[in-house]
Amino acid sequence: MSGSVLHPDEAPLTFDINDSAPRSLGLRDQATLWSSLGVSLLIPATAVFVIRPSADLPALSLSAVTTVIALGTALGAVLLALVAAVSTSTGTPAMATLRGVLGRRGSAVPTALNLVQCCGWAALEVYVIAQVATSLTGGHGRLWWTVAAGALATLMAVRPIRSVRVIRRYLMWLVLAATVYLLWHVVTRAQAAPDAAGTWDAFWPAFDIVVTMPVSWAVLAGDWSRHSKNRRATLIGVGTGYGVTCAAFFLIGVLAVTGSQSLAGEYSPSAFVNGLLAVPVGALALAVLAVDEVDEAFANIYSTAVSAQNLVGRWDRRTLAVVVGAMATALA
Repeated sequence: MSGSVLHPDEAPLTFDINDSAPRSLGLRDQATLWSSLGVSLLIPATAVFVIRPSADLPALSLSAVTTVIALGTALGAVLLALVAAVSTSTGTPAMATLRGVLGRRGSAVPTALNLVQCCGWAALEVYVIAQVATSLTGGHGRLWWTVAAGALATLMAVRPIRSVRVIRRYLMWLVLAATVYLLWHVVTRAQAAPDAAGTWDAFWPAFDIVVTMPVSWAVLAGDWSRHSKNRRATLIGVGTGYGVTCAAFFLIGVLAVTGSQSLAGEYSPSAFVNGLLAVPVGALALAVLAVDEVDEAFANIYSTAVSAQNLVGRWDRRTLAVVVGAMATALA
């Protein structure tokens, strides 16, 4: 099946959708997909920079951090949903939509940049999955975990709509249980330093970091929102789905870190892992989250393939997904 985007000065764009139905994702599908994308081990790893954005800035107080997380994820999620709604209206992928603004040749530049960053993010996600899996299995088999994660993400990218349905029906329940369990434990057990130990001085640098997380998905959002049945499914599903889980995982990261060391200590992106492993059966919860991390890799592989069609519209998207998945796995 094909769609088209008309520009006054350009020939029509054709692209192969190759999915079961272009308008088959309802509110629950979009909410589940974006909630799952908000469940990412990279978010709690980034939380250490929300507590202290840089070495020359003081650490934020707990009240300042929670305010940053609440306001930053809310603003970022609203912006993400509004951008996604554009493709719901046009029925075109994110990069193809730029033809209406930049023209055919002009859209090639952001498309090329998007191909590089999407493939890079896919590789990073596969790497993170393999690293966590290796840590949970005694430090062995990293190569095989990398290949397995890359292969699974690629398979999902070949059949994206079906993959979203599988996530909604099965995986999301395990992920929700693991998230609630970890959040409950870090909230009740984290021995955070007194609020007076931190300041509000680095509020805006921290706010920038939090807003960036949901906004970073804006260049991919249209690839999924074009499949929405209506704008309501996109606006509520994308905004609420990603915003809530993103905020939850920022909070998990912050409390896991502050619960294991004082606000005056040194922070590293891996500090949250030690905090979560201290939770009873925390390793099992991390294993569930590592499996769910595959959807981030799959979403990036899929969007890389779809973005490539803005340059080579007649290439089969499934073939492109296999090529991109292989590249991301090799990079990982």
